Amino acid sequence: MRSINSVTILLFSSFLLSQTKPIEGQVINEIGMHLASVNVVSHPSRTGTQSNTEGEFSFIIPVKDRKLSFNHVAYIPDTVNAILFKNGTTIILKEKVLEMDSLDVTAASRTQFDPFEEKNSVIHLDMEELSLRGFMDVGDALFSEQSILLNETMTGQKTASVRASTAEELVFLYDGVRINTMGDPLLDLSMFSTTGLSGMELVKGGHEKALSSSGTINFIPKMSYGNSALFNQQFGTYNYGSYNGFGSLGFKYATLNSGMGEGQFSQVYSDTSAPEIHTHHQRIFVNTGFRNGKNLEIRFMGLQNAKTFKNNRTSDSVDVSMENIIVKLNHVHPLGGSITLYGLYQQYRGYEATTIASRNKKDTNRGFGFEFEKDIKHATIRIANESSYPASDWDVDTLPVFIRRQNSTFTGSFEIYQPEEDKKFQLKDVKVVFSKHRVSDVPDTSFGIYMPHNFWNLTNSLFTASVLNKQPDKRILMYANMGNVFRVPSLGEIIANQTQTLISG
Repeated sequence: MRSINSVTILLFSSFLLSQTKPIEGQVINEIGMHLASVNVVSHPSRTGTQSNTEGEFSFIIPVKDRKLSFNHVAYIPDTVNAILFKNGTTIILKEKVLEMDSLDVTAASRTQFDPFEEKNSVIHLDMEELSLRGFMDVGDALFSEQSILLNETMTGQKTASVRASTAEELVFLYDGVRINTMGDPLLDLSMFSTTGLSGMELVKGGHEKALSSSGTINFIPKMSYGNSALFNQQFGTYNYGSYNGFGSLGFKYATLNSGMGEGQFSQVYSDTSAPEIHTHHQRIFVNTGFRNGKNLEIRFMGLQNAKTFKNNRTSDSVDVSMENIIVKLNHVHPLGGSITLYGLYQQYRGYEATTIASRNKKDTNRGFGFEFEKDIKHATIRIANESSYPASDWDVDTLPVFIRRQNSTFTGSFEIYQPEEDKKFQLKDVKVVFSKHRVSDVPDTSFGIYMPHNFWNLTNSLFTASVLNKQPDKRILMYANMGNVFRVPSLGEIIANQTQTLISG
């Protein structure tokens, strides 16, 4: 009886072995590194295993299975014939390159710069993340970026610079529209709250929107087509306290976003316990959007920021307010191309009194512009025009100054880009930009102070090219920029240059 049972077990084992077969091999990448945690699955039975730290795998599969699949999150999946597979075979997986598509220009958080298109370094800062870390104004948020130099004066004014340039060379955009075009190009970053923004973009170097700048910062306003609410409050040292609130109401075709905030803090000198330095901020914003759900959107955006500073010991004081109203229409053609129209109104009121000098500033600005972009096969044509009419009515100590400026910039560019091929070196794109910049200053000479009538008629050009080097474990993108660009001095720089001599004398 035992002999019969032994024969039965032997026959059954032989039957099982005839229905399965062992599979073993190794998985590496293109440079020969062993790949662990690769999912190896046999189909259609879906019998599977994972490779070990040496990239080796071994398991039993049914003989009827036809395919072996190899999957890893960082590599392109591969499939081989299970019937023809020979044990000891080495499978080579190619690294997966995560390509980023162009960002949707009609999205709630519209960006202006694509890191894979601009010929300079582009850095994106997420405001929600920075707010969670305790940064409440734009100046503190930019301080977290090591490539930016943040300067803060004794009166609490925060300005930024890039690549060791002056702060006056930095261009600021709000949803792609330049906002530091008034008499004083310096933007006090402490007046802007992170609550009303979904993000910021930093571009190092010149580009189409600002050829002569050393860098550009684009504020991306919150524009959520949905319902949400946010409130935060902070307390800290130096008698610091602030609150910020945000709310949005909307559906697919319309939205209303609004928020406000207020903050104040006091500081003391080391030889006293009573605070003598006081700063107060107020911020209000309203963003409204309408869209057809496909390719058309119109935005109404308004900002009102105010700041006061008082040093009781030195009698230094600052009292400033800023208003920005922007209307913007964007249309995207389904077959490629877009057109953007916008209008801008700005008003700035500021009084500064220090031990050195006092300035009473009244600035206004009206502006409008358009941008047109069209894709033609492997090329893109862009045309843009920006016009602004700032006016500065200043009192520098006892010297009154009034200047009007007419500013017009026409920019055209043509870009050819090469579809990516399976080559080690390849030309990615070539771009040519031409810009015509005309500026005319008309001062009011009735005050008796000589201010020059200035006129600039400038032609700027920029040539860029990029080459892509594809390697098994990385991609290297090399840029080349060449150009001839000029920067026109701001009204504030002209006024300072003319009045400084008179004050010193």
